[in-house]
Amino acid sequence: METLEYLSLIQNIEKIPDGFIVPSNIVVQLDSITHKILDLPTLWSNSIHAEIKGTTGKSNFIIYLKIQANNSLTSAFELKGPILLLSSSQKYLLTSEQYKIFGAIEKHKLSKKSEYDNLKLVFLLQEAKKSGANIDLAHFEKLDIKTPDSISIKVEQLNDGNLILTPYMGQDASHEKIQRVLGQLQAEQKKALRVGNEIILFDYKKLKAIHEILKNRIVPKDKVKEFLKSPTSFIDASFVDLDNGFSVRVHGATAFKHAYFGETDGSATDWFGKKESANPFFPITKLPSYINTTVDLIHFKNLLTDAVKVNAETLEFVNKYFDITNQPLVSDILKEIEGNLKNGKGGVNDEDKEKTKNEPELEKEKAVVNIELNDEDVDSASPALEASIEKVLYPFEELNWSNYSRKPFPHQRTGIQWILGLVLAKEKFEGGLLADDMGLEKPSWLYLPLTSYIK
Repeated sequence: METLEYLSLIQNIEKIPDGFIVPSNIVVQLDSITHKILDLPTLWSNSIHAEIKGTTGKSNFIIYLKIQANNSLTSAFELKGPILLLSSSQKYLLTSEQYKIFGAIEKHKLSKKSEYDNLKLVFLLQEAKKSGANIDLAHFEKLDIKTPDSISIKVEQLNDGNLILTPYMGQDASHEKIQRVLGQLQAEQKKALRVGNEIILFDYKKLKAIHEILKNRIVPKDKVKEFLKSPTSFIDASFVDLDNGFSVRVHGATAFKHAYFGETDGSATDWFGKKESANPFFPITKLPSYINTTVDLIHFKNLLTDAVKVNAETLEFVNKYFDITNQPLVSDILKEIEGNLKNGKGGVNDEDKEKTKNEPELEKEKAVVNIELNDEDVDSASPALEASIEKVLYPFEELNWSNYSRKPFPHQRTGIQWILGLVLAKEKFEGGLLADDMGLEKPSWLYLPLTSYIK
């Protein structure tokens, strides 16, 4: 009685004149010591088998449970709350996971047995199995069912400068595969999305979030700044999770970066080209060199949590983008950093600095730049940009124009010198992009240096 008196203070246990009423969901969570004190039956340790009839898309779908008893499967049992009765003398206490299995079956019997109800039952049985329940789900073992905790946004910039929004629902399927099946969710009452063996289920709030994104899926170019600054003007934040930021890329670029709404400098181009191309891509193995304190580590972990929730592939930390696609490796690196900090090692030590000197320059991440969106005048020239161009220019005076009717116009000279300089440079370049307004004879800019090179 003293044990129940104590439990009634911390659990939802009702005291009555001649004892206590303990809810079944609390009984199955009691520890082994409390089991002995209260003289509860032995825990059920045998297997449960699911016998499945019908298909999940129809209302005749049903799952019968059989249990392993006396070396055979039987359905001859009775449940009394958390107690499994095989006979008057054979009583067993269910574990928490087993109790959830039987509870899910009973709840399903009272449902409309819609596709959502049927798949939700399978999901709950799968979750119980993952938590340790010994249950055989037959062919449903391979079915990957998910119920997202929240719905967030993935953003792509199209060639015309518009943004296209895609809901992220916790799926494993690639972004491209999701694009091909979103049509399944056009129906207002559709609560399941199928992608191969993966099925994503939506309750009322998650379904509202999906439709909220789909009905506002295209953000026009002239509204991009407003959307990135104040997304709630477009999307209802009571359904869609905007607090964790979003993942973003230019259409055609490979990696989705993590970003937060409201972080633009006013030009709305931070994530679209300029900022992306200015930052190198770092493998997560380089992270220990940039974590100096426990505060740094906590900050990175917070960023990582948000980035994972929006399915970003890289995140920005100390003005560098780190690859977070390999989550097991990320976890290992974070454990390594925790160990370093405990041992008084943080950031780049002298040995690391010496190694860094001998390491090849990190490969920069490829990016796609939207020329139209980034076509704007600057108040002052960039010395760094001009110096990098000047470095490869082929001497103009060494070019022979005798076979041409005229020499190139001033606005064409630099482009011709630059292209020929890239071709002939001792330092090999991956390529270059020549761009200018329409009607300025860019094809001739390419033709002239190529003929000069051939000669």
